[in-house]
Amino acid sequence: MLIKHADGNDVGLKERKLRRKLTFRPMPFFRMYSLEDMALKYPISELELQNINGVGEGKAKRYGGKFISLIKTYVDENDITTT
Repeated sequence: MLIKHADGNDVGLKERKLRRKLTFRPMPFFRMYSLEDMALKYPISELELQNINGVGEGKAKRYGGKFISLIKTYVDENDITTT
């Protein structure tokens, strides 16, 4: 299933590509509702990531660094203001 952000960004595809780089784990790191929430809120810190629906402290610590880096790059490249 592909999730398109309003700007056409495919969040699900990016998550799958990152998952392949990090591990051979067959299950996704985050559920689709978590990815949708990330696409709306653009978390750029571990604390902000923990406020995403379905992401707790453990997932944020285990997988957050790579996702935060990906999101920060996207935010910077697209001049997106986060709160």
